[in-house]
Amino acid sequence: MTTLLDTDVLIDLLHKREPTTSFLADLRARGETLATTSVNAAELWRGARSQAAREAVGKLLIALHDVPFGPRAARRFGEVMDALDRAGEPIANTDGLIAAAALEAGARLVTRNGKEFRRVPGLEVLVPQGKR
Repeated sequence: MTTLLDTDVLIDLLHKREPTTSFLADLRARGETLATTSVNAAELWRGARSQAAREAVGKLLIALHDVPFGPRAARRFGEVMDALDRAGEPIANTDGLIAAAALEAGARLVTRNGKEFRRVPGLEVLVPQGKR
C-alpha cells in the first residue's frame, strides 16, 4: 500500500524526531511504499533556507515515491473542498490538495494534523503517537 507523508511528518524525518521515525520505519518494514506529493515538496523547499537544509530536503525527496497531482486530483480537490465548505468544515487549500492527491492515488496519509485531515471523507489518516 502507498502511504503518503504530510509535510509535518517529512519535517520530523529531516530532524529525526520520534515517534515519527519509528512509526515510519515500522511501515517500511511491513512493505509500505512511502510517498509524498509535489505540494509537500514545495512546502519543504520553501523552508530550506540553508545549503545544508536544501541538500537534506533533496536527499529525502529522492528516497520517496512521488504521488502526482494531475487533472483527476484537481477535480477531486474541487469536489472535496466543495463538500467540506457545504458541511461547514473547510480545510486549508494546501491540505485539500494533499488530501485529493492521496485519495486519487488510493493512498492513506500520515500526518500530525489529524484533526484537519479527518474531515475529508474517505481519507484514511494515520497519526504517529507518543511523546514528543
